[in-house]
Amino acid sequence: MAANPDYTQLWTNLTSALKGNEITLLKELATTTDLRDVFPVIRCWHLDYFRSSILPKIKEHFWKRFPNYQEKDIKEANWNGVINSFSYLHKHVQSAVTPIVFLDDLVFNHSSDPLRQEYYRLSWSVVFDKFSQSVIDSLENFYSIALSIFLHFHQDDWEGDSLPTELSELIDNGYSPENLMEEFKNFNSQVNNLQIVKKVCSACFTEVLCNHIDNHIREICTGQYDQYCLPQMESWINNFLLKWIQTVLAEDDTVTSWKTFMIHQLYKVYGELRISELFDIIIDFPESKASLEELKLCMERNDLRKTIAYSLRNTFETRLLHPGANTNDILDQYISAIHSLRIIDPSGIILDVACYPIRKYLSSREDTIRCIISNLTSDTDGELAQQLARGNNSLTDSFNESDTDSDEDWSPDPVDAIARKGMTSGYHKKKDVLSMLVTIYGSKQLFSSEYRNLLAHRLLTLFDFNTDKEIRYLELLKLKFGETNLSDCEVMLKDVKDSCRISDHIQSTMNKIVQEEKDDSLMLDFQLNTLIISENFWPKFKEEKLKLPPKIEKTMTAFAKHFEKLKAMRGLHWKYHLGLVNIQIEIANHQKEFSVTPLQASIIYLFQEKVQWTIEEISEELQVSSTILRRKISYWINQGLLKETPVDSYNLVEDSEYDMSGITPEDAITEDDETTTVTSAADQHEEEQELYWSYIVGMLTNFPAMELDRICSSLKLFIPSAGELSSRDLKMFLDKKVQEQKLTHNNGEYALVK
Repeated sequence: MAANPDYTQLWTNLTSALKGNEITLLKELATTTDLRDVFPVIRCWHLDYFRSSILPKIKEHFWKRFPNYQEKDIKEANWNGVINSFSYLHKHVQSAVTPIVFLDDLVFNHSSDPLRQEYYRLSWSVVFDKFSQSVIDSLENFYSIALSIFLHFHQDDWEGDSLPTELSELIDNGYSPENLMEEFKNFNSQVNNLQIVKKVCSACFTEVLCNHIDNHIREICTGQYDQYCLPQMESWINNFLLKWIQTVLAEDDTVTSWKTFMIHQLYKVYGELRISELFDIIIDFPESKASLEELKLCMERNDLRKTIAYSLRNTFETRLLHPGANTNDILDQYISAIHSLRIIDPSGIILDVACYPIRKYLSSREDTIRCIISNLTSDTDGELAQQLARGNNSLTDSFNESDTDSDEDWSPDPVDAIARKGMTSGYHKKKDVLSMLVTIYGSKQLFSSEYRNLLAHRLLTLFDFNTDKEIRYLELLKLKFGETNLSDCEVMLKDVKDSCRISDHIQSTMNKIVQEEKDDSLMLDFQLNTLIISENFWPKFKEEKLKLPPKIEKTMTAFAKHFEKLKAMRGLHWKYHLGLVNIQIEIANHQKEFSVTPLQASIIYLFQEKVQWTIEEISEELQVSSTILRRKISYWINQGLLKETPVDSYNLVEDSEYDMSGITPEDAITEDDETTTVTSAADQHEEEQELYWSYIVGMLTNFPAMELDRICSSLKLFIPSAGELSSRDLKMFLDKKVQEQKLTHNNGEYALVK
């Protein structure tokens, strides 16, 4: 048996002999019969020899040249290290692989690509068997520099006037940008030739691309809510990043997939940016409509519906829903959110979930309804006032119909609809803003009652009995809430009109008496406009004691006598603490006018008698508690007319001490507007429910069990105020009593707990 040949020595002798004329001699050798027979064995041997002997040496020298990247290192060392190490790898792998691949091609007359790829796979599996974070950092830094160089020379300073930091360091060390670009092209050619781009480099330059897209979007688009940014960003990707990828890969067939990837990354990052800014975007609505429309595109591409909903919900809870936030500000933000989120998600799912805490929080605030009604009937161009002025979309049937019944525009929720776990109450249907605000409470009656309270407060502060504006608001509200709910308000406005006529008649009568009979006993000392109300149709007023100064009370008594003469068998019961007083005060040779409450007017009136009063003296004189007096006296202190010296002792400010730069008199009206003179709608609603409950207990005592509809019809029969009580509201009330274990509910019938 013959001994095995020494293939290593044979290969060395062969390649040494071929030096200088390799191609010609290899072609001649390929035609020999002996070589054709033995070459498969040589090929197997060479592959093993390449793996065991050649690659370990290449690997050792490659890693000696490759930089050990540290953040503190200068970029020059890292750049040169990557260039030199991969250049060495390419040179020595190619020198070892080329002869055997060339012979294989000549001997068997077929493509040598499979053999070449086998050698390349073996190369990267041995050389890059371990990848430390330092290697990844070095390659990412290298590609980051390369991308900065490329963009700087292809964007015409589109990103700014200054050079990127990495590029500046290299240029400062004597590198020309042209040479750097040439080195990068050679590097790409080498790694593509070795077919190690996807296995070794792709993760690194992909990370660089993603980071650059992220940074660029945040730099250009942050805070730019009124501009469409996505077209500009897509153009930037197509014109620059895509060309850079072509330079890196040198493969045209992969461009489409990379474009798809980068556009996906664009929409992902842009969507995340806009989600983080969504609270401020909503504040800027409608100027921010462009950003909202683009966020909608991002949501559709990347399934961001759940992210948007819960991110915005958390932001609302932390930035908006806290005790320090003004109710009007919360309402404004909620209204803007309704419009904004309907642009992003017409189905209303995001609106339903994200704004659930707002609705819940608003329902717990006592002044929410008052703020809504105030905005509805304000002279400004606010959203609610505009909706009321349009006068369409009646709310009459919105509480008695199911949100999904008889809705021609109904459409199913999106397939990625969020599970809301009991938070859906039909808010996401196509209701107008006012309807959604009313739905927070589920009762038009509560809103009607609050408007009646607001109207009462406004009418109590009228000096001229001019109700034209209030009549206009009432007519518009009747279109929204129905005439029945606002019938009391019509009576209130009629009372004002009648009061104006009566006051004018009494004033004329008194003037005639004074002129004809020379009788001054019934003459008014000042103009007194009296609002005579029909008590059953006005809201309940908070009762407060107040004893007016004798001269004021005398004037009001005179007016009452004239009224009794005019209206036989009828008299006036004065509410001294209600209304508004217009007074003039002369101080420091100046006259100042104030519009204040009767109590505030009575306080300052006392200082005509003497310049110093204690809190106890004022309390005894006016029969008002000290606590209330301190709050009211503070107004005159702020106006600079009174001063407290010592504690609970008040002096009238002398002319020489008066400061004209103090608060303007108009501030008095603003302060008094904050004082509630009528029982709140919520309190009235609670009183009505207690009245309902007393009747329900009586009915269920006589009839052991009753159905909902029968209870509802019986209440409407016996209680006038229950005329607008809906079955839905009554069911909620009865179910609450069931939870309180005062009622039972079986087979659709309610019964008292025994």
